[in-house]
Amino acid sequence: MNDIPDEACRCGCGGMTTPHVRTGKPQRFINGHQNRKPLAYRAEERGYPSPCWIWVGSIAATGYGTFTRDRVKHAAHRWAWSQHHGKPVPAGMLICHHCDIRSCVRWDHLFLGTSADNVHDAQRKYRTRGGGVLGSSRPTQQGELHVLAKLTAGSVRDIRRRYATESTSERKLASEYHVTRGAIRRVLNRTSWRHIKD
Repeated sequence: MNDIPDEACRCGCGGMTTPHVRTGKPQRFINGHQNRKPLAYRAEERGYPSPCWIWVGSIAATGYGTFTRDRVKHAAHRWAWSQHHGKPVPAGMLICHHCDIRSCVRWDHLFLGTSADNVHDAQRKYRTRGGGVLGSSRPTQQGELHVLAKLTAGSVRDIRRRYATESTSERKLASEYHVTRGAIRRVLNRTSWRHIKD
């Protein structure tokens, strides 16, 4: 986990402060940013090239950071983008995340986009059911290529063979392959891994 640079302005604008004249230490705010609501965040490595700034204030059920100002609830990521760019988010536009971390408020992880842009970004990153951009020749991730796969094509064949010939129970197979009985049942019924032929 990396810390946020000491010279980063604490308002969350993404700008860097200058050293204090007497102490030489970085100032907390860029001149004129003291009255902006400071972002409450911590830096975390989340697999993106630069650390995410994770909102540590209130988190909505949707996973986005929120705060209330003048009795109005604001989305922290939208506010962070506005503060950095010095203008409000245009009507009908979304603030999307390059890093896919909803609670991230780091300005360079955020981009302005439409709802369609957000959907295409999700499809490109295989974050939607079925994955892949519509009309793409790239196949949908399935089987052991799927990021959540616990079984391989070989283990699926072995499960089906052992169940059919050795009468090994679903419970025992689930225990051996570290999956649920339901996962074993779906393999046997071919509701999952149906692309694997015996």
